[in-house]
Amino acid sequence: MLNSNDLVHYLLEQKLITFDSIMDGSLKVTTTRSRNYNFRVMRRGGHGLFVKQASPYEEQTRITLNREAAWYQAVHNSELFETLRKYLPMYEGYDPDYPMLVIELIQEGISLREYHNQTRLFPVEIGQLLAEALTACHSITASVISKQDVNLFQFQFPWILAVDMHSRVFNNALSPANTELLNIIRQEPEFERVLTELRNRWQQDVLIHGDMKWDNCIVYLNVDNGAPSSIKLVDWETFGLGEPSWDIGAIFHAYLAYWIWSMPVTDNSTTSQMIDNARFPIEIMQPAIQAFWQKYCEELQLSEPHTRHLLVDSVMFSGARLLQTTYESMFQSMQLTPHAIYMVQLAQNLLMSPEEAIEILLGIS
Repeated sequence: MLNSNDLVHYLLEQKLITFDSIMDGSLKVTTTRSRNYNFRVMRRGGHGLFVKQASPYEEQTRITLNREAAWYQAVHNSELFETLRKYLPMYEGYDPDYPMLVIELIQEGISLREYHNQTRLFPVEIGQLLAEALTACHSITASVISKQDVNLFQFQFPWILAVDMHSRVFNNALSPANTELLNIIRQEPEFERVLTELRNRWQQDVLIHGDMKWDNCIVYLNVDNGAPSSIKLVDWETFGLGEPSWDIGAIFHAYLAYWIWSMPVTDNSTTSQMIDNARFPIEIMQPAIQAFWQKYCEELQLSEPHTRHLLVDSVMFSGARLLQTTYESMFQSMQLTPHAIYMVQLAQNLLMSPEEAIEILLGIS
């Protein structure tokens, strides 16, 4: 494993930074820890670097990082991904010996979550930018991918669609809240029926990001007026051939989850009171959601009835994504929180009554 000092020497050897940037004090290295050991290398007056280094003790993180590096190499080298390339950080290099991936550090942008937290705004421009980025991805079909390394683009359907198949796996090392959530899903026959139906309909038709969430969307702002001007998508660990409705549903999920988490909860709160007192009512997000969907359909030139079918599927997948997010957020909890319970209830509504959700929650006619 490289520490911060070792990393600086390594980057010098690879000619990714200059000795002058060290001597003039403009170089700054910070570290973060998630599944990988991440370094942010910032330089005054020059583009920065983001370094992901897998743990030597975790085989799965090495496999995942190697796969993500192969993805960046493919995008960097192949004309097939030329349209998509502008929505990704620039690829700088990969060293399998450590292993370590080096990509562009996006210093000028902020995550979409940070943007919404800071501005409390949900402009239609954000929805349109998300649609442009996703259509650049979804326009790459399986037939095009066949010219590449097909094995690289294999994508397993999301695990939440298989809760009925892997009960033994899920029963190991679960938090009490996880167990409670899985019991709710398994005790409701309609939950498993719809999730199984979605799994059976899963197709590997187009390239998908696989983990579309606000944390993985970096937005650039206009320096004059602060308006969103462009966007990049990061964290491509789960890319592959799959269902476009999973990515679309993840966009719907992001807005809906933000709405739920903005609701104040007290011991005596009723559902209607929570909705009325939400810090970010779903109504103020609907124009951005509608702009996203309209732009997505325009970019891919979709028409009825395919458009409606895709929209219904996407809403149902957003319900599945809500269940998955709730499970992941409760990994260390003793019991389901009130917000988590409302997330599960909303997921059920999306899965069982997608047409109603399209009109009432998303405001799409």
